[in-house]
Amino acid sequence: MHKIIEAHRRPEHVITELRGEDANPTAIDDAITRTDPILIWGVGHGNVNVYSVECRQIYMVACDARTARMAGRVIHLNSCLTAVELGPDLIRKGALTYYGSKEEFWLYIGSPPCSDRASEAVFLAELQVIASLMDGRTTGQAQEDRLRRYDEEIAYWTTGPGRNHPDAAVIVRILEIDKAIAVMLGRPDVRVTAPAVRPTIPVMASLPLMLGVVWFGSASEHKP
Repeated sequence: MHKIIEAHRRPEHVITELRGEDANPTAIDDAITRTDPILIWGVGHGNVNVYSVECRQIYMVACDARTARMAGRVIHLNSCLTAVELGPDLIRKGALTYYGSKEEFWLYIGSPPCSDRASEAVFLAELQVIASLMDGRTTGQAQEDRLRRYDEEIAYWTTGPGRNHPDAAVIVRILEIDKAIAVMLGRPDVRVTAPAVRPTIPVMASLPLMLGVVWFGSASEHKP
């Protein structure tokens, strides 16, 4: 996630990070109250109707008060199963768009987390949603980009440079599963920030659309 933010961040983006012990329910609520973000991303454990954060502390359960706090926001929960009941409940409570997985989210653990391309493979694809949204793509376009990025990563491990990796077939199967369960619910026409442009003539005046993001996760959250 840090690599994605570094590559796609612009001056008008206001980003709050909660990590490890700081990714607890109270701190997350405080950050949302303080910054009122349009985009919320989290990595943690999930089930059909629940999402948990650091040390498996429950943060949201379908139909509880916190789901209503997601109204008017774009939500991406990188976890297992939340697309079954929690995601639909977030949309019913007014969330603009939800991204998540309808079954268990798989990842490769044959090397330490984020130590090489193999360990990052599923996240390069899954977190394309955030990269696209930070570039000003619509929520629907971000979903298309997410699925296309899975295809690109699958190609890397089947016919590309990764094909000779000893676990290439396993990595491909994991990517295929995660792509098949990658869900988007809600509106496809939402932009959380203005499209990134590189003008060829001087811009006399501009009013950037602020992107407020809260993202949180635990370093211990590496298995579904």
